[in-house]
Amino acid sequence: MPLRTGDGLPSTTQSPQEATRNQDGRKKMNGPRGSIPMLERRASKRLTVNQPALLRFRDIGGVHPCVVRNLSEEGACLSSPVRIVADELDLSVDGFKSTLRCQVVWRDEHLYGVRFQGGKHTCVPL
Repeated sequence: MPLRTGDGLPSTTQSPQEATRNQDGRKKMNGPRGSIPMLERRASKRLTVNQPALLRFRDIGGVHPCVVRNLSEEGACLSSPVRIVADELDLSVDGFKSTLRCQVVWRDEHLYGVRFQGGKHTCVPL
């Protein structure tokens, strides 16, 4: 983070080259002329859903809240106030009447990318 001259405190302003977040929480880069288009590398299209959900971890008791930010046949982006350190979790949007077993594939602050175990899901209960 750049420093302001003279006061030694971190600046709260963001330089134009620093990453910001788009609507679904993913990072995007801003350049001097605005947003730089990035190539889509995902295998399948994602749908923005912002659906409340619950997480359960095998080694940790209880359930934990999260939001399914976006969703595809193969995985989802979750936001959670709870730091997810586990590599696997159960995800439910219906109070654990049904669950999807997930593998965490990336972490970024409070956002997590998960891949549904067992392959593609054509019907996700949302």
